[in-house]
Amino acid sequence: MADESSAFERFVALAKRELAADDVRVLAVNEPPPEAPNVLVARLADGGHVVASFATEPKDRDALSRRLAMLASTFTDALAAPPSEKMRARPRPASSLHEELKALANRARAIDAVVIDTDSPVVWACASVPARPRARNELLLRDVSDRELAVHVDESGPLQDVEEPSPHSHDARKPAPAESMAIMSGDDDDDDDDDEPEATESEAARRAIAAVRRLPLDGVHKGRHLRHVERDRDFYLVLSFSGIYLLCLVFEGDFDELRAERAAAESLPRIERLVQALPPLDPDPPQPMGGVVALRGRRRR
Repeated sequence: MADESSAFERFVALAKRELAADDVRVLAVNEPPPEAPNVLVARLADGGHVVASFATEPKDRDALSRRLAMLASTFTDALAAPPSEKMRARPRPASSLHEELKALANRARAIDAVVIDTDSPVVWACASVPARPRARNELLLRDVSDRELAVHVDESGPLQDVEEPSPHSHDARKPAPAESMAIMSGDDDDDDDDDEPEATESEAARRAIAAVRRLPLDGVHKGRHLRHVERDRDFYLVLSFSGIYLLCLVFEGDFDELRAERAAAESLPRIERLVQALPPLDPDPPQPMGGVVALRGRRRR
């Protein structure tokens, strides 16, 4: 078993190096291979498939496809024999979901594809960020009109005077660091990630996520399907699935809505299955959230 596992690992390493692929994995016989410009597929003797994924559509697809098929035939025993779960080295659901979102974004010609939910600040997956699901309470501010602020003041009573902190005081509150604005950054305890710069979504994706969270989402909990298109300052398409999850496709500018919906419809069954396979993730302790105005309560008399 150890020899079989070692042979499979050698195949994956060799295929990634020879093809300059980002990821190489083996699909089960009953698992359909993804269809995307940045994906190459080789069929195995047992009916399974070897899938090689790239960051962008590779040049000379025919030559690379033949090379992948040749490599797969060289490792026939390691790939086609009924292996253990370890030998298959099946990717974690988070990794597979990331690859699926990358393929979806490519087909839809989007700059990003993100999965969030209506109940928590968790970003479950993101095409542009190869990270596992993470939670970060969003410190996002919004403009509040004088009329809205007056309503809050009337409800909460007069504001109390607060002594201004001394400019020389060491306890004076400092501005929040820029990284606190990241929606999908999280606090990792893994020492392996300490030396790697933390990747974040694009500014357009962060704005879209924040705007989607402000949409009226009560109907999603009642079983209604949400479909929202934004074409004002930002450009994105939002579709709900599985009752609480939201798929958001983010674009740089005006986009082909029909193409985006067709690509999403093709990917949603796989995305839904992978999201439901993810382990649960508890968000960080509550912090001030975007869109909330903190005001003093009324004094008791």
